[in-house]
Amino acid sequence: MNEEDQVAKQFDKSLVDRVRNAIEAHLGQSDDDPHRLAGVLMDRAFLQKWSVYDQPKDLEALSRLDAAVSEIERLYYFGLTQAASDNLGARMLHGPHYDGHMQGEITLVDSDAGQKLLAYHSETGQQVASALSSVEEFSAAIREAIAKTKDDIMVSERARKSTAQMNLVGIQFVEAARFVWELSEANKAPTKDLNTASAFGAFLADVFEACEVQGDVRSTFRAWAKETAVAD
Repeated sequence: MNEEDQVAKQFDKSLVDRVRNAIEAHLGQSDDDPHRLAGVLMDRAFLQKWSVYDQPKDLEALSRLDAAVSEIERLYYFGLTQAASDNLGARMLHGPHYDGHMQGEITLVDSDAGQKLLAYHSETGQQVASALSSVEEFSAAIREAIAKTKDDIMVSERARKSTAQMNLVGIQFVEAARFVWELSEANKAPTKDLNTASAFGAFLADVFEACEVQGDVRSTFRAWAKETAVAD
């Protein structure tokens, strides 16, 4: 399940209804509102992500980002002629209205096109132009933050050699289901292993099915338990 799928599912009414049905089936004795609990579970499952580093992938991406910031700084100062720099600046400020303005097709006084140009300039163009200059202006601070982040990843207990085989979506759903289970004042959720025949095991299985979470429920729970043990 990629990020776009996750966002779409969060607002899928049929999915929300299935989650609410699972909560009603397993937590029907709770005084809490099943609809509210469904919203809590969905928020924790979709809006929060299991926070671990993919060490090689993250370090490579940060190194490439550092090189890109350095290249922007170099090109901004030394890579462009003044004419190219001026043209780039004007196009960033005026955006899609640049050609019409330069060709005299847009007058700034008493014209819809002129008002649109001015609106673009103030609402978008200035921010676009300042974004590029800000990267150059604060490149040293950006690159320092990148270097410190790489240092953090190298020593973090949350760093993994790879997350490719980790069911991060499933792990987050285990976390969300446990939170709702205990929030509803049901029995305390398990912490080390999952008995799939238990009340919570049945609830978690139904949550996985309702949300179309891939992976074996017990294996995913064990992965969650391993991750939380490391975090502790």
